[in-house]
Amino acid sequence: MATRLKIALISLLLMGWGVAVGQVKFGIELLSDQSTYLVSLRSDTTIASAISITGSVQITIRVPHGEAPNNFTVGNITNLQPNTSWQDNVHIYAPTEAPNWDYISFALLSLGTSSLSYNQGVTIPLFSFTNEAASCVGNIELIDTENDPFLPPNSYNANIGHSIVVFGMGYGNAYRGNTGTGTALCVPEAPCDEVPVYQNLSLCQGTVFDGYYFDQDTVLVRHFFSENACDSMVTTYLNVLESYDYQIDTAICLGELYQGQFYFSNTSFIENLQTVDGCDSIVWTNLEIRQPSITNQDTTVCFGTVFANTVIENDTLLFQYFIGENGCDSIINTQVFVTPLTTIIKDTLICAGTAIDGIVFTQDTIIEEFFTGYNGCDSLFTQLSVQVIADMTTTANVLLIEGSSYQNFTPSGDTTIVQNLIGQTGCDSIATTHIFVFPSNTTIIDTTICQGQILLGQSIETDTILTDTLQLTSTTDSIIVTNVQVLPSTINQISKILCYGEYFNGIPYYSDTILTEIFNGSTGCDSITLTQLQIVGSAPVFQEFQLCAGDLFLGQTFLADTILIKTFTGTEGCDSIVQTALTVHPLPEPVITGQSTFCNGETVALTTQNFDNYLWSNNTVQSGINIQTPGNYSVTVTDTNGCTGSAVFEASVIDISAQAASTPPSCDGLNDDGSIRFLDISGGLAPYVFSINGGNSFETQPFFENLSSGDYQLIVEDANGCQWQGNSFIDDIDALDFKISIVADKENIDLGDSVRLQVLTNFENYDSIIWHPASSLNCSNCLTPIAKPVETTVYHVKVMANGGCSAEESIAIRVSKPQKIYVPNVFSPNNDGENDRLFPLAASDVEAIRSFRVFDRFGGMVFEQMNFAPNDPQLGWDGRRQGKPLNSGVFVWQMEVEFIDGNVEIMHGSTTIIK
Repeated sequence: MATRLKIALISLLLMGWGVAVGQVKFGIELLSDQSTYLVSLRSDTTIASAISITGSVQITIRVPHGEAPNNFTVGNITNLQPNTSWQDNVHIYAPTEAPNWDYISFALLSLGTSSLSYNQGVTIPLFSFTNEAASCVGNIELIDTENDPFLPPNSYNANIGHSIVVFGMGYGNAYRGNTGTGTALCVPEAPCDEVPVYQNLSLCQGTVFDGYYFDQDTVLVRHFFSENACDSMVTTYLNVLESYDYQIDTAICLGELYQGQFYFSNTSFIENLQTVDGCDSIVWTNLEIRQPSITNQDTTVCFGTVFANTVIENDTLLFQYFIGENGCDSIINTQVFVTPLTTIIKDTLICAGTAIDGIVFTQDTIIEEFFTGYNGCDSLFTQLSVQVIADMTTTANVLLIEGSSYQNFTPSGDTTIVQNLIGQTGCDSIATTHIFVFPSNTTIIDTTICQGQILLGQSIETDTILTDTLQLTSTTDSIIVTNVQVLPSTINQISKILCYGEYFNGIPYYSDTILTEIFNGSTGCDSITLTQLQIVGSAPVFQEFQLCAGDLFLGQTFLADTILIKTFTGTEGCDSIVQTALTVHPLPEPVITGQSTFCNGETVALTTQNFDNYLWSNNTVQSGINIQTPGNYSVTVTDTNGCTGSAVFEASVIDISAQAASTPPSCDGLNDDGSIRFLDISGGLAPYVFSINGGNSFETQPFFENLSSGDYQLIVEDANGCQWQGNSFIDDIDALDFKISIVADKENIDLGDSVRLQVLTNFENYDSIIWHPASSLNCSNCLTPIAKPVETTVYHVKVMANGGCSAEESIAIRVSKPQKIYVPNVFSPNNDGENDRLFPLAASDVEAIRSFRVFDRFGGMVFEQMNFAPNDPQLGWDGRRQGKPLNSGVFVWQMEVEFIDGNVEIMHGSTTIIK
C-alpha cells in the first residue's frame, strides 16, 4: 500500500501538482566537543509532508591539504535523521586548480526518502563526522559554488558541488546558499605555534603561481605543514610585473623592405619580445601590401619618331613612373613597335620601243618588287620608274586658200608632208603636215577647245577640221572652215607605299588601293590625279606562354598575368607585331603542420597539404616526415603547373634534467626514515610533479620522507607531460634486530568499554615510551596502558632505545556505537504498577537525555522533560495532559540524546496508549 501511495504521489508531482518554490541552505559547525562536525539544512519554505520527498543530496567540503599523518580523514559518519544514510564518496587531494585544498563530497544514499522535513526557518541536523588526522590547521569550508577554482569542468572531471532535489520544491536544484559563514575550525589543531614566513616575489602578468594566474599585485597567505606537523604560515607579497601587448597596423608598397624582409601579400605576424623585467612583450603587426598601379599599352611609330621624350629607332619597352593615390608607384608600360623600311627607288629614261630585261616599253611604267626576309618579318621593297620618251610624232593641219603657199610650196590640192627627224633626246621625231586647200570662197577660222567639248553639235575628242557651207545666193556658196585644236585633260599618276594599317588622308589601309582625284587645270580643262597605294607588312601575330610567379621572360620578372606587344621593323620600314599573352601561376604556399615542441625521445609527424611532388630537407619525397630531433625542417613542393614553393618549420625538444640526493634510514637502517630529494631541476615547463615509484603516483613536492632502504625509480614530469627518469638506491646498512608490536585483549569494543594494550619488544633496555593520543589512556609512558576510547582510535607508540634508535607501531581500536536506547512503542497508564509510564531505556553509552517531548496527532505537545538521566520511570510520561488522562491513541515522541562520546542525536518515534 505504501509503495502504491509513493508512486501515485510522484505521478502527481510530475504533473506539476502542489509544486512550491523554495530554497534550501546548508550549514556546517564544530560542536562543543571540539572534534565533531555537524552538517545541517534549513529550509526557507514549508513543504507539506505529503510531498516532502527528497530525491538526492550532495554536499561538498574542502579541507586544508596535508601529508600523512596530517591529511584530513573522515571518520565516524553518523546519520542524524531516521531512515537516512550518508557516505563520503568523493576524495580528491590537492588538485592542480587548488593545490592547497583537499575536496570531499558527501552523498545521501537513501534516495527518494521522506524522512527529511522542510519547515520554514527550522534547521535540522543531517549527519556528523570527525577528522581522524593527527593534526590540522585553518578552516574546513562548504565550497563556494560560484568562485571555487576547482568547479567543473576541472582536471579530474569531477562533479563537485552542492545539490538537493526536493519534489515539493520543483524538479531542479533547490540549493541556494549556506547558513552562517559555511566554515568551521579544522581540528585537531596542530600542537605548536605558527611559524610565519614572509617573502616577496616578482612575476610577470599572467604567470601561474601556486596553481593560479595573477594579473595584479596580490598578498597571498598560505599554510603548510612543516616536517614536525606544525603549521607554517607563508605570506607572499606578489609584485606582478606588467606584460605588454601592442598592435601595429602599417602599410608598405610592393617590393619595399619591412624590417629587412620582402613581403608580397598582406601579412600578420607576432613578435615575442621581453621587457627590461624579463616579461613578455607581444607585438602584433598587421602589414598591408599596397599594390602598384600597372597599365600595359602598346603603340606603333615610324622609325625615328619621338615618343615620351625618346627617339625610337628600334622596338622599345618604355616604363613611365608616377606616384599613385596610395603613395605607391603608378607604372605605365608602353611597348613601342618600330618597323624600319628599306626602300630602293630608281628612275630610268628610255625611248619608246626600247627593251629592258627583254621587255619592250612603249609607255611610262613603274616596276615594283617585294622580297620577304629569312625570319618572315623583314621585307625589301624596290621600285623602278621607267619613263618612256615617245617618238616625237607631230601632226599639224595647214589650211590654205587656193594659190597660197606653205614653206615655199604652193600645193594645187590637199597634200600631206612627212618628215623623219632626230629629237633633242636622241629619239625619233616624225613631223606630219596635212595641207588642206580650199576654194577662194572659203573662210578659215582657228579655235581651241577642251577634249570632249561639244562644238557644232559634236563631241570633239581630237583635233578636227569642220566645214560648213553657206549658200549666199542661188549661184554663190560661202564655205566656212573651222580648224579645231583639242586641249587634252592632264593625268597625273602617283605611287605611294604604306605599312599595314597605316593612315592616308585620315583613313587606314590594309590592302593595295588606287585613288582618283579630279581638279581644274590652268587651261580650264580637267586635271586628273591617280594615286596608287601599295600596302606592305602583315597582321599582328598572337602567342601564349605559361609562367610561374617570379620567372624571367625576356629578361623581366612577372608576378601577374601580362600581355606583351613586340614590334619588329622589316627592311621596307614597316612593323611586324608579335603579341604575347603571359599566364602567370601563383607559387604554391605549403604550410607545415605538426607539434613544434615535443618531449625528448618522442616521435612527431610533420605534414603539409596535397601537391604533386615533395622534397623535404632530409631528402624524403613523401607528403610527411617523422622527426625526433630539434632543428629547422623545410619542404619544397611542386604543383600541377610545375611551380615550386617552400616552407620552413622550427622544432624544439623539451629536455628535462634533474639530480636526486638520498638519505639512508637512521639507526643503522632500523627506522624507515630515509629520504629522497630532487635537485637542480631545469628544462621543461613548471609546475613539475615527482614520483619515486616509476610513475604509479606523483606528488607536487620534490621531497619524499619515511622511506626504507631499496631501489627507487625516479621521474620528474613537467606541465607538458615530458619526463626525466633516473634511479636512486637507499643503502641498507646492517640493521639491528630492533622490533616492537602491540597486542590488545580485543580490537573491537562497544562505546563505554575499555581494553588493555600491551607493547611487546625483543629488547630489554629502552629510554622512553610515548603513546599518542594519550587522552583515552590511563598512562602514556607505560608498556600496558588501559584504553577507553569514545570513538574509533588509532594508537601510536614510539619506543626509543639506547643509542638514539627507535621503533614505532600502531593499533586501531574500533568503537561501535550501537546506541542502545529504547522507548516502548506501547504503554498502559492505568496505575496497575506495570508499564504505567513512558520513559527512555538506555545502556551505559548514554550520558544524558537533553530533552524528551511527546506530541498528539495534531502536533500539540502533551509532555516535556529536560536534562535527565535515562532508565528512571519517575521522570517519564504518565499518559496525562495537564493532569487529565488521555484516551487510547497514537502519540509521537522526539528525544535529544547526548552520548558519552559527546555526540548528540535527535531521535523520533511513536507510541500507543492502551487501556
